[in-house]
Amino acid sequence: MTLMLDDGIPVNNRPGVDSLSSLKSSMSMPDTLAQYMPIEVPSGAPTELKDLVRAAEAAADVDLSLLSGDALNSMTEMFDRLRSSVDAIDSSHIEALDESMIWSTLGHANIKAMLRSRTNLPGPDVGRRTACAYKLKRMPDARTAFEAGLISIHHVRLLGECLARRYDGAFVEWEPRLVTWAIEFDWDSFAKAIARWKDAADTSEPDERDASDAAARSLHVSKSIGGRGILSGTLTPVQYEAFANVLDPIVDQLFKDEWADAEAEFGKGKFTVDNLVRDPAQRRVDALEIMAQRAHAALSRRAPAPIVHVHIGIADLGYALKLAAGLPGKAPEPEDALCELGNGTPISYTKAVELLIDAHIQRVVFDADGEVLDLGQKTRFFTPVQKTALVCRDRYCRCGCGRPARRCQADHIIEWHPDGPTDVANGQMLCPKTNRLKSHSGAPTRLPQWWERGPAGPRLRRKGRGRPPNPSSDPDA
Repeated sequence: MTLMLDDGIPVNNRPGVDSLSSLKSSMSMPDTLAQYMPIEVPSGAPTELKDLVRAAEAAADVDLSLLSGDALNSMTEMFDRLRSSVDAIDSSHIEALDESMIWSTLGHANIKAMLRSRTNLPGPDVGRRTACAYKLKRMPDARTAFEAGLISIHHVRLLGECLARRYDGAFVEWEPRLVTWAIEFDWDSFAKAIARWKDAADTSEPDERDASDAAARSLHVSKSIGGRGILSGTLTPVQYEAFANVLDPIVDQLFKDEWADAEAEFGKGKFTVDNLVRDPAQRRVDALEIMAQRAHAALSRRAPAPIVHVHIGIADLGYALKLAAGLPGKAPEPEDALCELGNGTPISYTKAVELLIDAHIQRVVFDADGEVLDLGQKTRFFTPVQKTALVCRDRYCRCGCGRPARRCQADHIIEWHPDGPTDVANGQMLCPKTNRLKSHSGAPTRLPQWWERGPAGPRLRRKGRGRPPNPSSDPDA
């Protein structure tokens, strides 16, 4: 095969080019990147924006690999805020561009069509950025925080969803508080708090989300031409919780067995996950087969109830029961509410009551600081009841990695030998990696101060996983 460039001359016949490997060196910069550099600044651009472009070009020439890890870590928040501030400037540009109607003059149907033709962004991203520019007009507090780099465009998008009609204009009153959540909480906790707020503020039919989840559930199982099985589907949040609670332990056990086999074959510390027999996706498929085998073996016996954990506060339970009975009641404040599945997915009060009707209820009592009252005894290993209490309290790995507590290991804060008690007060849920590191170093891992604590343990986490919190944001300061 002969490869030719635009001028029609075969590559191998070009002067100074002996092979494809030398093609790169034969191409001059004007043929590649130089024609696009530097960033073209329009003559009518404000001086401040010209300075911003030149500063960005100068910063791009900095070799960050020469800096220490501590210096790079200290710049993480700076880059995060800088990125959000630039996105805010872009939103202001889109808003002003739309109001100028220049897109109509140039023959475009709308501002989104013009942006798609003038930028190299994918269509969905253009749509999201345009929607954020529209919604920021009605969110003054969010705009201020966005321009300061305190929240991201993703926070703006989620806050914008709170402007929907079914919330009956409640966002206007709640905006300062919701923006504060966006600033202080990490993303998962912020999204969870917004979901709770939507449930409380929604003036439409309360079962709308449950009905939508039920309508979206589906499962497709088919055989391909080659005989392979094709499986895909969508589960409701409750179904996913029940499914994951059975699948995940099997996957974890398969991984442990493979790891032990690899240690026996290669030696401890002399292999990586690439040496394991299966990758994570294959491990999940094999775990699903084991689930099917166990289900088939149990067909002759009474089918066990699905394992679904529901965490609900006493105030939330009282309101849920009143709601189910058609009695008036006041819902708990969104940041204090607790009505969710074990994996942290918020559910409606109606769904919670539906699940509790046939549920086995286990009472776990917390004190005012969110600590489980002592259940301990002087034994080496935590009992299943104690592990359940630790999972309810910690919810996630205490190292801050975000791993669900149900997939972590129960560990002693103060080592059992010689005098560490085996009780909930001295227990914590740690991911396997952190537990191994702690066992080798001997350093205890305690609950990070940036977790929001409530009467049922930590539920909302403040930003700052992996580093000490800002003293000004410490609730105990």
